[in-house]
Amino acid sequence: MEMTLMGLRPVKFQNKDGGLIEGTTLYVAFDDKKGGVIGKKCEKFFANVDVELPEDLESGDKVEITFDYKWCCIIKVDTLFSRILIYNH
Repeated sequence: MEMTLMGLRPVKFQNKDGGLIEGTTLYVAFDDKKGGVIGKKCEKFFANVDVELPEDLESGDKVEITFDYKWCCIIKVDTLFSRILIYNH
C-alpha cells in the first residue's frame, strides 16, 4: 500500500522489564476508501533500531508498506528495500 510519510520520531526508553526499546516511529497517511474515510487515514508504525532507514527520509516522501502473516513489512523508498519488524500502535 502506498503511503505518504507525515513524520518521524526517534524512540528510546526502557520498558517495565528493563529492556531497551529503541527505534523510530513512522507517521503515515493513506487512502482508505473501504473504511469510509474522506481524505487520508493516518497511522503510526514502529521500526526497530536494527532497521537502517534512509538518512534522507523526510516528511512528504512516498513509501510503500506491505504486511505479511509474521507482522513484518517492506518499506520501499525509491529503489531501497528494508525488511523490518513493526508494531501497530
